[in-house]
Parts: sequence; C-alpha cells; structure tokens
Amino acid sequence: MAVKFSRRLVTEKIVDMLELGTGAKRAAQVLAAYLLDSRQTRQAELYLRDIRRVLVERQGLMSVEVAAARQLTDKLASDIKEFIKQQTAAETVEIIDTVQPDLISGVVISTTDSVYDGSLKNKIKKLKAI
Repeated sequence: MAVKFSRRLVTEKIVDMLELGTGAKRAAQVLAAYLLDSRQTRQAELYLRDIRRVLVERQGLMSVEVAAARQLTDKLASDIKEFIKQQTAAETVEIIDTVQPDLISGVVISTTDSVYDGSLKNKIKKLKAI
C-alpha cells in the first residue's frame, strides 16, 4: 500500500527538486507517479496550483495563463506582466498564452489564486443574465 504524504510536503519536495536543477519534465514524472500510486490523480490541479504558489513565495516567479481571442502583442503581454506584478508579490511573471477565438475580444488571466475575465464573451454572458 502506498504511503500518503500531505499535499504541502509533496509540493515542497517537488519545488526543492526544481530548485536543485531537476528538469520540469522529471519533476512532473515524479509527481505523476506519486499521484497514481497514492490514488490522488483527481488532485493534480491542486498540486500544480500549490507548486506555483510556492515558487512565487520562494523565488518571486509567477506563471499565469492568459487566454485571448488572438495572439498577444508584445505590448499587451508586457502590460499583463506589470499588472500581475502590481497585484501580487511576483518579481518575474511568465505568461502561458493560448488563443481562444470564442472569447471574441479581451483576455482571461488565470493566476494561482484568481481569475480575471475581461473577455467580451463574459460581458455578453453577464448582460444576458440581467
């Protein structure tokens, strides 16, 4: 039977691995093996969120997911990075961007702790609800 550790402990150990130079792919493999072995695969998103949070705490590094209707311009990406730095303790912001044409325009910014939805799709949805 697999030994089950606290999510916090596992998160800390994965971040330790990354800080010691273990590649992200290998760290992901270790985490995936643990989640499979401990039958916690449904918790994967929580572990990833916690890993991002610990990286911000330790290194000032934050990874944000940005969805936009079109490819981000350099100016918009720079503005988003500055916005995130002002709203959080992050010193460095990495953007993982995806194009989602169904958003029509605007962006959806997802951080570890929150989501900012400035898309036209969301605004239309809110208007329809009135």
